[in-house]
Amino acid sequence: MKIKNQMTKSFQKGKSVQLKKPVSENPVSKLKRKEDTRDMVDAVDVEMPDLTSCLAAVATEFAAGDESVKKATHLRRSSHDSLPGPRQGSKSPSSSQQPPLLRKEARDVPPPLSPNASSYSTLIKTLETESQKPKKKEEEGQKQRSSIRQNAGTYHYREISLRRYDNLVQIILTPASTKMKNSLNLQVLRELREVLNNLKRDEGCRVVLLTSTGSSFCQGIDFHSLLHSNADKRKTAAQDLAEALKEFLKSLALFNKPLVAGVHAAAVGLGVTMLPFFDMVFASDKATFYTPYAKLGQVPEGAAILTLPHMLGNAVTSELLFGCRKLTASEALHFGLVTRILWPAKFQEELIPIIRSMASQSAQSMEATKALLRHTLRAKVEAALDSEVSLLVQHWISTECQTNFRRFLDHEDIGLQ
Repeated sequence: MKIKNQMTKSFQKGKSVQLKKPVSENPVSKLKRKEDTRDMVDAVDVEMPDLTSCLAAVATEFAAGDESVKKATHLRRSSHDSLPGPRQGSKSPSSSQQPPLLRKEARDVPPPLSPNASSYSTLIKTLETESQKPKKKEEEGQKQRSSIRQNAGTYHYREISLRRYDNLVQIILTPASTKMKNSLNLQVLRELREVLNNLKRDEGCRVVLLTSTGSSFCQGIDFHSLLHSNADKRKTAAQDLAEALKEFLKSLALFNKPLVAGVHAAAVGLGVTMLPFFDMVFASDKATFYTPYAKLGQVPEGAAILTLPHMLGNAVTSELLFGCRKLTASEALHFGLVTRILWPAKFQEELIPIIRSMASQSAQSMEATKALLRHTLRAKVEAALDSEVSLLVQHWISTECQTNFRRFLDHEDIGLQ
């Protein structure tokens, strides 16, 4: 109070005030202390588009003398509607000599603090911190949205992808390790078996849909994985592939939930013989079905000797396996291999809603019905798959098959496509 009275009396007499003790905190800062820090920063940010220029202006003002700042601070307390007036006995600085920041909207911007004051450094840190916060939040938000877009219902394996639509799970063939497009090798077969076994126990999955992308649906076994100059390596590769194929086909045959295949293009070899294990097959009008086993010199995979006659009859099966007849989608529909044909240009757009509607039905009813429908065939299929393994290995390692495999991979025309 003594210091305040001394300042009042000295000002009335027109004398400058010299304080013996330095002021550790600006009086205006005390008045503004209760204001929200963010509001103050926003106000400063509106008037100071360039933080560096504003700080330079503040430094220039204080370089002119600490006395002018003290008087400006004192006068601002008495009048908020005018700029600091001239000191008695001294010249008032012209408006052109005042820093642009203090001349423009002085009533809305707090007076500058002394560079020696602790509040000055606090303000600088606050300004720098607040200017960085929006950018950090924006970057974090962008990363989060990107992560959500990448992971929303889609799960990527090495050779396949899964996509969920409520109670429907779509398996998409996307093999990366095969020589032939959309073909099946050891890695692909193992991943498919693993996924099917997991979905079998998944209570959130009621229907499984198998599709692929590209110019073909499935070209069957990847011949490249069976080619080896060394006889021992060739036999080992054939045995491993035959065993993996058997386990995959058993997973299809014993799967307890409805299986649906979406054939949008050409199906060759195993891409055809595995279709009887599916409960429904939807095909594009451009899809074809081809089983060139007689040209390759091997027995059909997938227990086709058992499943195809059961579905198509002996006459049609013999024509497919002995004569290597290629079926169109309409012919496959006529013979019972295909459930329905969809328009090629909107194949996925039409297929997904149909299967999603199926997946909304009772899981208990669908699983029990499938068990009754497949009961008589399951035991026979398992036995056929077991006996098929040794024949496949014997044929795959033969000179005839090895030659035909190489001709196909060398793009020589042997009628496989």
